[in-house]
Amino acid sequence: MKKFINGNDENIRKKIPHNLILDNRKILHITGVTEMGAFDEEHVTVYTDLGGLYICGNMMKISKLSVETNEMNLSGDILSLTYFEKKFRVKNFFEKIFG
Repeated sequence: MKKFINGNDENIRKKIPHNLILDNRKILHITGVTEMGAFDEEHVTVYTDLGGLYICGNMMKISKLSVETNEMNLSGDILSLTYFEKKFRVKNFFEKIFG
């Protein structure tokens, strides 16, 4: 829960700007990366202040990942980019059945 002191929110931090540049579906430049999720040659998951980003492709390789500048570059055959809410998670078997 956020705490307000003298009308100011002490938990507010400046959001990191997020941008994507996709060059010919081969090279992807991402800014605003705050957290790295799982990755392999076919799937990459990153998180930004605006939510998660799921990247699908073939033969993908991360060529740059910078904590200082919050940037990531990857190359390969990029097939899709899908955003999701940061709190997204896959339901387990029992959650699917019982809600």
